[in-house]
Amino acid sequence: MRRSDAVSAVRPDSRYARLAARNLAKELLWLASCRHRPGPDPNVLLFASRRGGSTFLMELIGAGEGVRTLDQPLELISSSPTTAQAAELPLFRQGQMTSLDDLSEEWLGRLVDRLLAGEVVINAPTRVWRAGAWRTSHRMVLKIIDAKPIIEWFDGRFGCEIVYLTRHPLPQSMSCIRNGWTLTADAHLRDREFLDRYVPAPAEALARDVMASGSTLRQWVVNWLLENVAPLTALPRHPEWVHVRYEDSVRRPDDTIEWLAERLNLRDVDTMRSAVERPSVSSDISTAETRELIISGRLGDRADAWRDEVDPSEQRWCCTALETFGIDPVRVAA
Repeated sequence: MRRSDAVSAVRPDSRYARLAARNLAKELLWLASCRHRPGPDPNVLLFASRRGGSTFLMELIGAGEGVRTLDQPLELISSSPTTAQAAELPLFRQGQMTSLDDLSEEWLGRLVDRLLAGEVVINAPTRVWRAGAWRTSHRMVLKIIDAKPIIEWFDGRFGCEIVYLTRHPLPQSMSCIRNGWTLTADAHLRDREFLDRYVPAPAEALARDVMASGSTLRQWVVNWLLENVAPLTALPRHPEWVHVRYEDSVRRPDDTIEWLAERLNLRDVDTMRSAVERPSVSSDISTAETRELIISGRLGDRADAWRDEVDPSEQRWCCTALETFGIDPVRVAA
């Protein structure tokens, strides 16, 4: 679909108008109350999947002094587009950036440059009264959900610290199903360049078979695999990347904070610890039980609870599917 065709197909309704007004108000609030002056520390690009703990990790890193977070500034599917997104962000099938051509690389590169410089504001925090909401920032954290297949392009293009978050595909898939979210596998399966680069032939056959006739849970696991095969394949080539497993972060938050502070040169460890003790802004779509565990500081109790809800045969199938995609289950199945 051409960009002009997609834009002309939009039919704003009252909900769209409300979302657009809210986004504009958030941008104006940030621009009026905060300033960004780039400092010596490299910016951070946080790559993750939906319902994988990305907001928790983003807020943890963003609690460091002078660190500003932008929550999914490159995603058009999850919210109405801001002016900058509509003007500069390339359009991709189902919002998934599975590969880049020259034109989309130019558009995307220009927008990310402006985001990192503080010239454009998309989905910045508006709760300026919270600890860690620094009025003057010197470092940006961009949370990116729908561009994991081009993670190496980001790494080479912007010179940022790369943080990659994974969560076991089964509980993550179960959470997406519970929230009624939409699969994005079709975007990956229609991109021949992506498939030839990252997906072995047996894995492609498995994915197409499951998407055609598999259970909802297996379809979501395949969705996870297609979204994550590129960064997981790239990890051994990039020991400098910071790979965080969600399960480790909730079981051993103090160790995770110390490690992140060292790897990313984050200086305000006490504020990071305080961030662990409060629910993230996305916790309202978690279960009531999970929210209570967050508040009580016992989220680690939930890390393995999903195993009682999934038949062992499905757990074995998931491990086999990971191996078919060339992914070591131990790397992600904490």
